[in-house]
Amino acid sequence: MLFVQHNLLAENANRQLNVSSRRNAKTTEKLSSGYRINRAADDAAGLSISEKMRRQVRGLHQTVDNITEGVGYVQTAEGALNEVHDMLQRMNELSVKAANGTNTEEDRAYIDSEVQALKDEMDRIFRTTTFNDKKIWEAGDRKLLGYYKRQAANFVGTGGYIAGSVTNANCGVLASNSSDYIIKADAADGVWVEWTGWDGEPYATEKVGWDELKANNYRFEMSDYFGDKDPATNKLYTTDAKGDIVPQFKHAVAFSVNDVATIDDIVKCINNTRMYSSSSVGMSSSFQNPDGTQKNDLYGISSSASLNYWAAYASYVHGNGKGHDFDAKDDTFLEPNLTANNGSSNLTKFPAATTVDAAIKSTEDWTFSFKMEGIGVVTGSLSDIEYHSSDRSADDEDIWWYKWWDSNHHEYTSTKYHYPAENLGGVMSALTGTKDEYNKGNGSTDSTPGLLGEKEHGATDSGGVIELSFSLTAQNEFTYGTSKSNSVGSFNIYIHVDPRDSRENTQEAILKNITQALNANTIFDFERDAGNDSHYIGTASAHTHSIDVPFYGGICGFYVQAGTEGGQHISVQYESLSSIVLGLEHTNTLTQESSRNAIDEIKGALQMVSEQRSTFGAYQNRIEHASNINANVEENTQAAESRIRDADIADLMMEYSVNNIIMQAGTSMLTQANQSTQSILELLQ
Repeated sequence: MLFVQHNLLAENANRQLNVSSRRNAKTTEKLSSGYRINRAADDAAGLSISEKMRRQVRGLHQTVDNITEGVGYVQTAEGALNEVHDMLQRMNELSVKAANGTNTEEDRAYIDSEVQALKDEMDRIFRTTTFNDKKIWEAGDRKLLGYYKRQAANFVGTGGYIAGSVTNANCGVLASNSSDYIIKADAADGVWVEWTGWDGEPYATEKVGWDELKANNYRFEMSDYFGDKDPATNKLYTTDAKGDIVPQFKHAVAFSVNDVATIDDIVKCINNTRMYSSSSVGMSSSFQNPDGTQKNDLYGISSSASLNYWAAYASYVHGNGKGHDFDAKDDTFLEPNLTANNGSSNLTKFPAATTVDAAIKSTEDWTFSFKMEGIGVVTGSLSDIEYHSSDRSADDEDIWWYKWWDSNHHEYTSTKYHYPAENLGGVMSALTGTKDEYNKGNGSTDSTPGLLGEKEHGATDSGGVIELSFSLTAQNEFTYGTSKSNSVGSFNIYIHVDPRDSRENTQEAILKNITQALNANTIFDFERDAGNDSHYIGTASAHTHSIDVPFYGGICGFYVQAGTEGGQHISVQYESLSSIVLGLEHTNTLTQESSRNAIDEIKGALQMVSEQRSTFGAYQNRIEHASNINANVEENTQAAESRIRDADIADLMMEYSVNNIIMQAGTSMLTQANQSTQSILELLQ
């Protein structure tokens, strides 16, 4: 049958062609994306399973990063504990050393200073060690374990600060040694500094309020708190409208404050504390012949003088314009006081012995006499002897010797003897005699050779410097500020010892140097250079005021999210540490008993640190194992998800080829079906 209204053959061919086309489009989409499932319609159940597996795979991948960060945290903590371990081992070594009975209290104090410094560093490590801004030993659930005593405040940073050069204009306003600088504190007004100057007048800075102090970390410059000052100069002084001198100091007053200290606590701790002051006048002296020409250094002799500031100030005030001049380049206020010995020498009594035996038996006083403007006659008397050896060999007699270093960082051994040796006999006995010879009256029977004795570290072979110190005393008491004194300062003579082959030659050489350099024709002439007069402010000594500081401990830690589910984490837990937790709060080596106790205390601390290091090591191993497991699970889950979601390219290519053939056949059949209706035209003709 033939119809003109419908071409059923073509419609059927077209329908089949559309089916083949849609099938081919899906195959093309899968081949292009590489996925078997591109939409839920492709495989609804498979898509659901695949997405669940994808969540697990991506979560497992992130856990590997989590675990890596956890390992970094643990390694950071373990590395810090490694340093703590080293410090504890050093503290143990120091404690064992201090426990030895051959140490003096001074030795143990030196040892303890290092022990305390190590404790402070350990506490700093426990307070500040962080990983990604997370403090490792800060307990999340802090528990109050108790209280311990600490200073409310301590002075820091004031020691050794130079206030500046002393001048004629400011010498009176500097704090006298009898008053120093007094730090005052009041809960209402703040902090300020008071002192009495050499001129006897009171001085004070302005008051620094507590808010300002706290904002500046409890530190202020004295020079910033004078009402009248000259900001264009760096001088220590200026003048006010009345012409009065106003001091201006370049000196910082600073103190550390405990976090829990109140203002009242701070006031109790620092009020009326003293910053020690010290002023010095630098002088140099030279040997002169009577005709004023300089003696050369033929005998290896040199000298210097150090005058007390109060003597210089008294001379300045009472010298009627002829005393010490703080501004002058050359100052002649201390001049030779020529003796009656032909008017040619200021050496009042001098060594006259010509043989070593006579020198050792000599009891004649050894003195110098000077004239000081504004004070009068000043006498120098021998007070002590020091020998600085050039020998650097091992020290077998450490009771006598100690080490020192010169400005070129060369190490020397040296020893001091302080005893009344005001004559040539005392000097020679100390240098060449035996120990009991200068300890007469003390019951000593020690026959150890003196400073230059034979077998004394090779001193006779290496040479060195003998320093003879003389105290300078005014004949009459003089007034300075509001006090009186007759102490002027010190005068030193340095005898340079050349190496010798034998002890006898050394004795003779020293005696020759002394007697030829210091005799009836010796004149000491004094001079100074401008700028050698200085004023210092030393470290303040705070009052003891203890406060109760709360001590917290507790458990520290963090969680490593090591799985894809909420409960799949590893808890890293450990104890918060500090020197107190380790039992080292009172550890010291100041006495032999405390040193022995320190050994046991440090042993316990080492055990605690070792246990925590072991804990961190175990945690690291555990989370690294978790990382390995997660990597394995991630790999296998990814493989399973791939089998569900990914396209089988070979199978799809085969399907794609079949679909193409069917589409080509369908297209051909559609063409043929469209041609079948042409036979109707033949019937209509």
